[in-house]
Amino acid sequence: MTNAMTDLRHPLPPSDPLRPLALAIRSTRLLGFCSAVFGLVFLLAFGYLNPYRVYAGYGVAMGLIIWFIPGVLLMTCALQLHHRRRGAAVGALIITGAHALFAIAALVGSCTLSPVSPIPIIMSVLWVASTIQLIVHLRRSLPLLAQDAERRKGFEVRMKRNGD
Repeated sequence: MTNAMTDLRHPLPPSDPLRPLALAIRSTRLLGFCSAVFGLVFLLAFGYLNPYRVYAGYGVAMGLIIWFIPGVLLMTCALQLHHRRRGAAVGALIITGAHALFAIAALVGSCTLSPVSPIPIIMSVLWVASTIQLIVHLRRSLPLLAQDAERRKGFEVRMKRNGD
C-alpha cells in the first residue's frame, strides 16, 4: 500500500487510481461511527431511559437493529477495507443497502405520519443521501480490490524429492 493509503487525513488527488478506495474507506468509517453513536443515543433515550416501560423494548430493538449493530459492522468493514478485503466491500454494500431501506422508510414515515415536522424529514433526506453516496463509493472501489482467492494462497502440493 502506498503512504497515502495509510494516512487518510490528506485527500488523494482526483487522478490517483486509489482515490475511490480511500473515499470508500473514509465514508464507511464515518457512516459507521455516526450510526453507532446515534444508535447508542437512541438506545439510551428511547430504550433504557424511556418513562413508558411498555415501549422501552421497542426503543432498545430499534436502536440496536437499525443503527448500533450496523454502525459497528460498518466500522469493522472499514478496517477490513483498509487491508483491501473484497468481502468487506460486499458486506458494507449489503449493510448500507439495508440502511438505505430503513432511511427511505423513515423518510416516507416522516412525510406521511402526523405530526409532519421538517427536522425528521431533513434528517431522513440526509440519511438517504449518505447511504447512496456510500454505495457509489463502494461500487467504484470494487475493481480495485483483489479477489481473496488470488491474494491468499491455499496449500501447495509439493512433490517429494529423493533427498527429502
